[in-house]
Amino acid sequence: MGDTTLLVARGLIYHWASRLFAYPDERLLDTLSDKRTWQEMTEAVGALDDPASPTKALTALRLAWLDCVSSGEALGTEYTRLFARQVICPPYETSYSLQGVFSRVQHLSDLGGIYAAFGFRMSENHKDLQDHISLELEFLSVLCSKEAIALERGWSARARICEDARRKFRSEHLSWIPRFGENLRQRTSLAFYPAAAGWVEALLELEAAHEYRDSAVAPR
Repeated sequence: MGDTTLLVARGLIYHWASRLFAYPDERLLDTLSDKRTWQEMTEAVGALDDPASPTKALTALRLAWLDCVSSGEALGTEYTRLFARQVICPPYETSYSLQGVFSRVQHLSDLGGIYAAFGFRMSENHKDLQDHISLELEFLSVLCSKEAIALERGWSARARICEDARRKFRSEHLSWIPRFGENLRQRTSLAFYPAAAGWVEALLELEAAHEYRDSAVAPR
């Protein structure tokens, strides 16, 4: 099972990553404009094992954000162009992994069941689908936090359930992120969203590498 400090850092990172793909309202823009936000994220990424790749990707994300600010580009306009209206870069898992209306409906229903099993509910203000990237990343954040709490309180069985769910969710429901990132790189007019996807890719790749390493050294 994971280290508590590492799990807390992961929970914070995935929570913040999930916000990057929400509509950039005034609150989010203020958060991105706050130097303390970037410092907090830098420290959280630094707490990861082998943080070089996520740190580099986070630096690229911050530079992309600063370029948006300095050039006066409207992030809200870009968000709408990419993810709303014509949805030229759908931020949904099932847009990259499934075909057919029935398959998608079943997949969304299954996701809803997974969320409910861990007490994860969408806000009444959130009107999007269960497989939106923001929701999936936030759920991963919740699993990290729940696992950390269980470890802190000595609930080893609960911690193991959260760990298994976290690993399974990452492998089964977030493998589409690289295709989403490539779609963004081909279609966006700003660097911000491709950089955000690149950061998430680096985080997930690092976590997958750690899981492979841990399984390789686990006693048989």
